[in-house]
Amino acid sequence: MFKYISIPGLLILSFFGMQLYGQSSFPVRFSFGQAYFPDNYEAAQKNIPAKEEITSGKYVRYIRSERLFSARERHALNEAGVSVLEYIQFGVYLVSIPAAYDLGQLEKLQVKSILPVKPVWKLARNLQEPPFGEWAVFGDHIAVNIRLYPHAGIDEVVGFCQKNGLEIRKTGTNAHFIQVLIPQEQVEDIAALPFVQYMELLPPPAEPEDTRGRSLHRSNMMDSDAPSGKKYNGDGVSVLVRDDGQLGPHIDFQGRLSNLTLDPPEAGDHGDGVAGILTGAGNLDPTKKGMAAGARLFAVDVTDDFQDETIDLFLDENVTITNTSYSNGCNSGYTLTSQITDEQLYVFPTLMHVFSAGNANGNDCGDNAYGAGNQWGNITGGHKQGKNSIAAANLLADATLDNTSSRGPAYDGRIKPDVAANGNGHTSTAPFNDYLVFGGTSGAAPGIAGCLAQLTHAFKSIHNGQEPASALLKTLILNSANDLGNPGPDFRFGWGHVNAGRALRHLEEARWSENSVDNGATVTQNLDIPAGVRQAKVMLYWPEAPASELAAKALINDLDLTLTASDGTVYRPWKLDPTPDPVLLNTPAGKGRDSLNNMEQVAIDNPTAGSYTIRVNGTEVPFGPQSFFLAWEFLTDSITLTYPNGGEGFVPGETERIHWDAFRTVGNFVLRYSTDDGANWQLITTVNNTVRMYDWTVPNAISGKVRIQVQRENQTDTNDAVFSIAPIPQNIEITKVCLDSMRLSWTDVHDTLSYDVYLLGDKYMEVVGSSETNSLVFPIQNAHLEKWVSVRSKTDAGLAGRRAIAVQWPGGLKNCPQPDDIAIRESLSLAGDTIISCSATNRALEVRLENQGMNTISGAVLNYQFDNQGVVSEILPDIAAGATLDYTFTNEPELSGNQSFNILIWASYPSDDYKYNDTLSVPVLFITEAVGTYFTENFEAFSSFPDGWLIGNPDASEGGITWTLRTTGVTGANGVPGRALYLNCFDYTNRGVEDYIYL
Repeated sequence: MFKYISIPGLLILSFFGMQLYGQSSFPVRFSFGQAYFPDNYEAAQKNIPAKEEITSGKYVRYIRSERLFSARERHALNEAGVSVLEYIQFGVYLVSIPAAYDLGQLEKLQVKSILPVKPVWKLARNLQEPPFGEWAVFGDHIAVNIRLYPHAGIDEVVGFCQKNGLEIRKTGTNAHFIQVLIPQEQVEDIAALPFVQYMELLPPPAEPEDTRGRSLHRSNMMDSDAPSGKKYNGDGVSVLVRDDGQLGPHIDFQGRLSNLTLDPPEAGDHGDGVAGILTGAGNLDPTKKGMAAGARLFAVDVTDDFQDETIDLFLDENVTITNTSYSNGCNSGYTLTSQITDEQLYVFPTLMHVFSAGNANGNDCGDNAYGAGNQWGNITGGHKQGKNSIAAANLLADATLDNTSSRGPAYDGRIKPDVAANGNGHTSTAPFNDYLVFGGTSGAAPGIAGCLAQLTHAFKSIHNGQEPASALLKTLILNSANDLGNPGPDFRFGWGHVNAGRALRHLEEARWSENSVDNGATVTQNLDIPAGVRQAKVMLYWPEAPASELAAKALINDLDLTLTASDGTVYRPWKLDPTPDPVLLNTPAGKGRDSLNNMEQVAIDNPTAGSYTIRVNGTEVPFGPQSFFLAWEFLTDSITLTYPNGGEGFVPGETERIHWDAFRTVGNFVLRYSTDDGANWQLITTVNNTVRMYDWTVPNAISGKVRIQVQRENQTDTNDAVFSIAPIPQNIEITKVCLDSMRLSWTDVHDTLSYDVYLLGDKYMEVVGSSETNSLVFPIQNAHLEKWVSVRSKTDAGLAGRRAIAVQWPGGLKNCPQPDDIAIRESLSLAGDTIISCSATNRALEVRLENQGMNTISGAVLNYQFDNQGVVSEILPDIAAGATLDYTFTNEPELSGNQSFNILIWASYPSDDYKYNDTLSVPVLFITEAVGTYFTENFEAFSSFPDGWLIGNPDASEGGITWTLRTTGVTGANGVPGRALYLNCFDYTNRGVEDYIYL
């Protein structure tokens, strides 16, 4: 059982540690500063822990050894009940120890120091001193997140908090923590409790961080428009958008979307924009296609602590890639959220989280300032500071960095952001089949996530369905990135601009390996570098266990990469200087040993062809053996045209951005095009050797044999397959809809073209027929359901142009009368009415019907039912073909009580050939003189009505009721100005009574 530790108790614990500092001591670096651990083993092993320190039979100590524990020694400790909880620096561990354990057994591990954990050592920076962030302050209490020691049971901790008047706000679902309200003046008292491992202030509320991107990222190279091209569109991969509520409805997610949030689509469109970039199919508008158009999509609400459905979805639905484009504090350091996300990715090695780096450049982060001004160290959120996840910087469409894109380093000097992608200028999905302009790092992150989904699809295709390790995919993404900014990695672009096409070649050519290394060991691998290589890049990456929030640096296992030539020359990896100085942070990377990052890259310019030795040293591996991945790439003078790549449909007069890859900045590029499959070429332009894209105005031509050529000196490349130039069909019209077919027409765009007609299928727009003319009749099913259709033109070579924006048909028949068809058009009374009365009343129910068939309707029955009452049925008079009938039921419905209900109205006619238009549901809200109770219980439904809203009969002399909403001059029982509903209920003697309900 737990109990509070009094202030004197805290002093006793502190004195226990302090009294031993007279001996020789060893400096230990924590995130809060430096502490000194005395060589006190001889005395400390004889001390018995205080009862206040023990929970679940264990207590906690920092220990320092002169060496690292081996895997065998760690196993022996674990067998004895001693658990290594955290690693701080070389030889310094946080351990939990059974109360009866003999500390003398630690002598063989060369332990020099044993210290209790001071309460202040458990506190995050944001709890070190007030004032606390206003978002976490609740009167004289503050909300804190507490990570519990693993041996402390959550149920027991919750019971203790409740017994001692501490309000539990949340408990972790897949992490060992609680969120609790505590008195502000008792921060250290709470930290002293024996179940508290770490405590931080509730982080700031999450905030959203608000196509050419597809071609800029080379995503199109993995999912080609050409029939013979690669089709890695994310099919068979499940992804998660953690954002602001339900996505859609939108046909770009047709058949692939699972909304797991109760918030309606109107709650926000930020998540829709993210999802469209990640996995939109372009069903509505083919130019709005996202990265992984085949991936299955899940949506959940964003949470600050990642205690949501993520792990359940990973385990149950194989969701392996998530996207979160939300901020959570500026340069907040390695927080509880950092640890949770790192742990998730470490425990589940095929899971990857992708985050926006933030739009906070220009912010020095105040109390969390990195110390180099407002242009550095402003990554937004602890979850983005993790080691295993990916944080994306924001590029404009021309691959330049947006000025607002957050910059690194991470709090401890590590490289952040990891990689860059186009974020600004997207037009992405919006609710209700619309599109919106969307941008920021919020748009960059789903670009990376989508490319990862495509690479996952590719890996599974190559490796017989095996899921790839997320660490491998991250290795490939980083090593294949186009270097931008300063040479090598930097704190603005990370490792550069994502190039999914090059990452795919790593997989296809098996240019990667997996291995492991233990502490003090070395692993080698041969690498043959061919002739003609201008730069060889080798990257080492390893997944990391979560770090201690109190460690000075997040890196636990320090691996070192070198590349040795046959002549003995040793090449070392890039190394950045993280000193908080704006000049040094912008200085290009040098070469040397990196002891901060869990990835290293050796780059050799103009290497001599031959055999090289890759060496991975386990310099400091406290939890070895440590697994790692290697990837290598050889850049030459060759040119790769990446867009168009083949199969695209260009439109005369539009502007298309041509993209290509080429290493080095020597020699200008000459661009040409051909409309006859390369038989003849026409000059487009010549561009500078620093340029890798060009905006081309598509010529006024029609051809299915178009090629683009890029040339530099004696190197050339063209698209892998031909593409087309053709107009888009216009004026698409649905001219006829029958029970089993639909007729579509459009304006003929050119007499040499034929056409394909599309209909939305289970997931995508599908070709349902072709026509040599400007119309087509094609089969359909379920004519009463919504349909989406489109058309594209085809050239004489058979290659298709771009499909037109899809056209919606809401469902039903058109210009196709059936022999017998009675339809209910509308309700002429009660529909949507709010009826307020001082007593029960009868109201007329009038309905408009239409005979949409070719025969006279005779003997049809009209029915209604409401409020679980019996069905009322009346025989209709004859209705001539094409005629309408306004019919009023002779048996009027009686309305009473306070209720909101639907009146169901339907026609019965056995010969009816089309029964999907003969039923109508009419919503009615009825309120009697007990109206005060109704509005008290349902006031939220009326809180959005405008000031002065009036219902009922305004002429009180005729009796009845008036009900007015006022927003000014109203004060509720709590003395707060607000909104109120005023009731005036009059009887026929004209005596009025006024009452109001405060909203």
